[in-house]
Amino acid sequence: MMQKSFGGAIAAGLLSVGLFAGAACADTHDFFGNWANADPSSNDITRIVVHPAGPGQVTVQVFARCYPTDCDWGAVPGHAYVDTFNQHEVRIITASFDPGFAHTIVILRTSPGGDLGVQALTEFTDNSGRTDYEIRGKFHKVQFFPVPMPMPSMPLLPLPFQPHWPPAAPTPMPILPLMGPEDCIPISPSTVAVAHIAGGWKVVAGSTYLLDFGSDKPSADRAASVIIGEGFDQQCFVKRPNPSMMYWKSGGHVPNSQMPNQDCVGSDPIATAVAKIGGSWRIVQGPHGLLDFGPDQAAANQALAVIKKYHLNRQCFIQRPNPQMSYWLAQ
Repeated sequence: MMQKSFGGAIAAGLLSVGLFAGAACADTHDFFGNWANADPSSNDITRIVVHPAGPGQVTVQVFARCYPTDCDWGAVPGHAYVDTFNQHEVRIITASFDPGFAHTIVILRTSPGGDLGVQALTEFTDNSGRTDYEIRGKFHKVQFFPVPMPMPSMPLLPLPFQPHWPPAAPTPMPILPLMGPEDCIPISPSTVAVAHIAGGWKVVAGSTYLLDFGSDKPSADRAASVIIGEGFDQQCFVKRPNPSMMYWKSGGHVPNSQMPNQDCVGSDPIATAVAKIGGSWRIVQGPHGLLDFGPDQAAANQALAVIKKYHLNRQCFIQRPNPQMSYWLAQ
């Protein structure tokens, strides 16, 4: 079972254990093949494919738990390490994945009994305030990619890559959740203002309270300017009270904003999925969580349907951490 522990940034001395980068003739055969998580119920990395890519070179492809199908992080070059200089047997392979808002280093180690030890270190680079974290696990080989011996006059060529799991099975078409009725409040942008009410600064639309910023008037002013500038005429929620997702619309759509100085985190609506992690239903992109709906799978499915329908590719905030206003922008 994957054990997850949250900590600081990735340590700079991660591989400073006397290892040296392997030469081109390094032996990476022990890593080749399809590897499945020894814990089939894991909500983290589920499978890994390591494929030869030339003499002493490999590609690493990682899949993580998502709904309805596992998320594919893609195939990237791996870097091989040996015990000591001029040795050939590779003991560690590392691969780096960067979806644009985080950097994840996946470390593969040979283990007794032919298993593969896996460690993944994720550092968020999007200024979202999310905590960097580590996961570990053990993987079993479930299929071996044989490497043919090359003819004396021929170079060793990479084998055809097989992206499906299992290779012989067709890849199912994703089944997207159906979108239920939207929970939206109509507002008039021309009536939006900041008012000091009951000891706190609130964003109001006429007599309707929209947001409460307490003593933080600059953030309330910024929120009001965004609502007016974007022409938001609907404030929408997924599963009130205490919604995990708030989004705003203008003219029935989520706008593609050009306003400057917005605090936004980019995402890919195509790669976004629903995953159950640690007992909570979450909106994820690869290994990275965007929204957490706890035990409410229906709310997570509704949020995913909203993201897909409106092609939401940026989640924006007013005054993090613990923002009182969040909103989305579209492609």
